[in-house]
Amino acid sequence: IYLYNDSVFSEADFASISSVGASGKAGDPTTIGKYGLGFNVSYHVSDVITFVSRGSFVAFDPHGRLLPEKLLGLRSPFVDDGWASGKAGRSCKELLAPFTALSHLTGWGDGSTEFRGTLFRLGLRTDAQAKESLLTKRVWAPEETRRMTAQFAAGADELLLFLQTLESIEVWDTARQLSSSHVLAPEVATAPTADGSTLRDARQALRR
Repeated sequence: IYLYNDSVFSEADFASISSVGASGKAGDPTTIGKYGLGFNVSYHVSDVITFVSRGSFVAFDPHGRLLPEKLLGLRSPFVDDGWASGKAGRSCKELLAPFTALSHLTGWGDGSTEFRGTLFRLGLRTDAQAKESLLTKRVWAPEETRRMTAQFAAGADELLLFLQTLESIEVWDTARQLSSSHVLAPEVATAPTADGSTLRDARQALRR
């Protein structure tokens, strides 16, 4: 599962997500979620969480199986360290590959430049991983995941009303046809006007 946002992480965001359980969001009324509880939901489907934002690759591996030297977490500047050219080692270049492979969706396929957005990757937990996982024994098969995302897409328009900053949500299925990705629900959760004013008006009405 990939989750894309066209906004980038600030240094405060990197610090906050790296200290889940003591998030800086508690004192910021413009952000949703406290203490990293929302982020922890990611471990329901995946044992390893990775993402890229700006020029950084970040990984969380509670079991210490993916990262070098059995690290539990890592933030690495892939632009400065030359990941795209392989200067930092083959394993680093391979970690970046799943993100650059989505260039047909994000417009970014060159690991030698910064990514002007944020892209999370949640690798679905396999049978083999579930047997050894200390987080959960739940396995996520592709078809089950498609059903879950389809249900999410069906209710995404209503979900937008209760979010503070998002103005559109799209759900794509890239696995079936990578060359021309299929939109599960192209009309779902898009703002009624180009500037999102109708959605904002609806949010204001709910607060009255």
